[in-house]
Amino acid sequence: MEQQKFPDFMALYHAWEQLANGPKAELRRVARPEELLEVPTFYRLFSGKAIQNGRNRHTSD
Repeated sequence: MEQQKFPDFMALYHAWEQLANGPKAELRRVARPEELLEVPTFYRLFSGKAIQNGRNRHTSD
């Protein structure tokens, strides 16, 4: 049996902190976990794009 891989929760938290208010609000409005499948921000958060965008924003300041 393969060992289950878990996301880096600290990286997700930092990516969450880097999100603008609009995407954060999209995620807060979700009432049930299955609704996350319809929220693009959820996919960006887990794909690492939110983390990369946050890093790019800090380096350009």
